[in-house]
Amino acid sequence: MMTRALFLIAFSVFFSILSAQAEDHAEGMSPRDFLSIHHLNNPILSPDGTHLIYQRSATLWSKNQKIDRYHLIDLESGTRLPVPEPKRDTLSVGDIWWHPDSSGFIYLRRPPGQEDRQAYFFDLASGASTQLTNHDEEIGYVIWARDGAGFFFGASEHETPPAGEHAIESEWKIRAYDEPRDREIWSFDLESRQSTPVVAGEFTVRGASLSRDGSRIVYTRAPDQRLNSGYLREVHVRDLESGEDEAWTQNDYAESNVRLSPDNQTLSFIATVNQDGEPYYEDKVFIQRQGEAPQRLMANVAFEALAHEWDRSGTGLFILGNTGLRTALYRYDLDSGMLTALSRGDQVVSDWRYDPVQNAHTAKITTADNPGELYVLRDGASAFEPLTEEYADWPQTVHLPRQEAFTWTARDGTIIEGLLVYPLGYEDGRRYPLVTTTHGGPRSSSQFGSWNTSRYVPVLAAQGYIVFLPNHRGGTGYGDAFMRDMFGGYFRNAHLDVMDGIDALIDRGLADPDQLIKMGWSAGGHMVNR
Repeated sequence: MMTRALFLIAFSVFFSILSAQAEDHAEGMSPRDFLSIHHLNNPILSPDGTHLIYQRSATLWSKNQKIDRYHLIDLESGTRLPVPEPKRDTLSVGDIWWHPDSSGFIYLRRPPGQEDRQAYFFDLASGASTQLTNHDEEIGYVIWARDGAGFFFGASEHETPPAGEHAIESEWKIRAYDEPRDREIWSFDLESRQSTPVVAGEFTVRGASLSRDGSRIVYTRAPDQRLNSGYLREVHVRDLESGEDEAWTQNDYAESNVRLSPDNQTLSFIATVNQDGEPYYEDKVFIQRQGEAPQRLMANVAFEALAHEWDRSGTGLFILGNTGLRTALYRYDLDSGMLTALSRGDQVVSDWRYDPVQNAHTAKITTADNPGELYVLRDGASAFEPLTEEYADWPQTVHLPRQEAFTWTARDGTIIEGLLVYPLGYEDGRRYPLVTTTHGGPRSSSQFGSWNTSRYVPVLAAQGYIVFLPNHRGGTGYGDAFMRDMFGGYFRNAHLDVMDGIDALIDRGLADPDQLIKMGWSAGGHMVNR
């Protein structure tokens, strides 16, 4: 019995060693593994906070496609509920818009035999879908009226097709380049099932939102829908009861993400200009009281504003901000000018939405170890709490590389930052072949996670490469001067920043100087060529 006990102890120790060695040398992600990852996107809480709907991707290898499907969860029971499915298995689902009473939601789909998407209502209780609109043109987006009696939608102006011998099938029609039709805003009444134009004319609508009290439509108007006309857009506010339409801005700021404060007295938007309206600056939030000049918030803060919303009280703004390697959610207090982080860590917050009624935030949070679970920050809570556990088994089943921030000094003394990804099984003192990947834009930045299929970081790390993603000058999240370094001289310092970062990795004994690979797409491709 003593011999058997010693044997079992020895076997257990031996097995533990083998398990540790297997874990240390576990195979990482293959290209197929990486492309098969299910990604979660666009989380939307029902207005009463009881249900969550989101999109989950799937890989159709037989069709060579990635598609999205709805997933609907009863948050109280954790039960998955039936959802509307597209008619073809290769079609992806799109956005949804919850009814204000949480009884169901609108989604867009093509009616049988038609090409233009229309609005359908999915009833949560019955699980049935009903077609609402039969508009002459495709529905682009939906905004519910605050009382839920109807909704607004965006669509292109109607085009009357030629008849007789000049008739042509729509699928064979070829449009002239950059001459799209203007876009309009319509309203739809649920009781009468009638659509009425709300905003239309010799202009195009570039974006729209509804005031908190539902009395006003805020929209950006441009001369036409051509690409360069976007810079000529201006913000208009239309009183829905009187029909009075007023231009709040007269500039060339190309305003986006336009919102009205809860008291309808202050406009907010994001623009890529400085305080004087000069172009090509870091994206910032502007506020503008009626009849006054716009004010650029946090002009001297190294911070790129990606999205924003007014808080419930109207005394501050929630802002989704990129600071280079990270994106976080912040609150900016208008009186004190204080910026407070509501999320922290080496992570990227995206797909963010704010519900002022619940005072709740939903978002996707991505890290080096997780392609992005869905989270909620509820009223009164101090931190985000998870809503999904898509990758709960990853620590036991997936071997991922270590990521960390890496800084170096450029030849002119500027401190530059990037993301460093170690190969699986990394050993101190050993040099590795280096893959340097530069981001596109160039107005963007590489961030923690980097789950983009254009970079496939975990695949490269599994094949023994150390991966370097430098945030060179010209990128965003590091302030105006940093981003504008490319303005008027594309290769002033950007390419030197990258080369200096590679040299720093060689000097620190991490990169093999005889095995260097450079890759990138879009602006990153220009950097490869340079």
